[in-house]
Amino acid sequence: MSIGVEYWKLSITAPKSDIALFEHAVADNYESISLFEKTDGNCSPLGHMEIIFNRKPCLLEIINRCAVVAAANGTCEPGIELEVFPPTNWALENLRKFEPINVGRFFIHGDHYRGGCPSGRVQIVVNATTAFGTGEHESTQGCLEELDALAKRSFTRSILARSGQYPVLDMGCGTGILALAAGKVWKVSVVAVDSDPESIRVASRMAALNSLLPRLRIFQSDGPVHPEIISAAPFGIILANIYSRPLVAMASNFANLLVSGGRVVLAGFLERHIPFVLGAYRQQGFSLERKRLVGHWATLVLRR
Repeated sequence: MSIGVEYWKLSITAPKSDIALFEHAVADNYESISLFEKTDGNCSPLGHMEIIFNRKPCLLEIINRCAVVAAANGTCEPGIELEVFPPTNWALENLRKFEPINVGRFFIHGDHYRGGCPSGRVQIVVNATTAFGTGEHESTQGCLEELDALAKRSFTRSILARSGQYPVLDMGCGTGILALAAGKVWKVSVVAVDSDPESIRVASRMAALNSLLPRLRIFQSDGPVHPEIISAAPFGIILANIYSRPLVAMASNFANLLVSGGRVVLAGFLERHIPFVLGAYRQQGFSLERKRLVGHWATLVLRR
């Protein structure tokens, strides 16, 4: 999120078992989406979804879509509220709240942190900033957990050894947190790509903070079709923490970019979208190796 921009927060509340149904009733042009569990006295747990927009969404349109979803699934219409956020320095607010995080073997903190790194941990410095990826979101945590799991498997190094000069591709890198994790745990060079120029600027800064700038090739691209991506292939591991629809669109590209026996780690979508994403990759010859859920958010490890 940018500094000094007015944002809108849409809140949707429904029974916990139904809340994920209403995610697709919201258009894709949101900044972020979060799911929570709320308790209401002695009542059953409620699911609470918060969606942040950088422009005012059409509330009536969303209410009507949610009503259609509720009727189609035989459930009650959710509670819906829309409120405006005043212009805020989001980076400063996030920095104040950003405490060190432990995910798998990774110890993640901002450069304001003055404590030490726990023994045996891989230290990653990432500031709460204007790009996605500080390790706090469930989708990022799922990817980091799967990177940790892959690092424990003996076959991973042989896959990376059969790759090109850059054995890992981080597609939609945001802050570059996954590229940093891969570069540190395997000590390899990584291609990190995002469509957002601000993310490229931030990722480059984070690479410098982690003394990994020489090993990370960071550039802007709208998808996995940039000539530099193609020339760097084949990759042993492809990381993509994006939304479900772009991931489905990239399935054939990833199949062509991956070394035989390589892995893709896919995240950025809810559990209910697994069949949609997995179906597209199975059509390209991928098989499911592992599925991880962190809250409602899914991470898939696929082999081809």
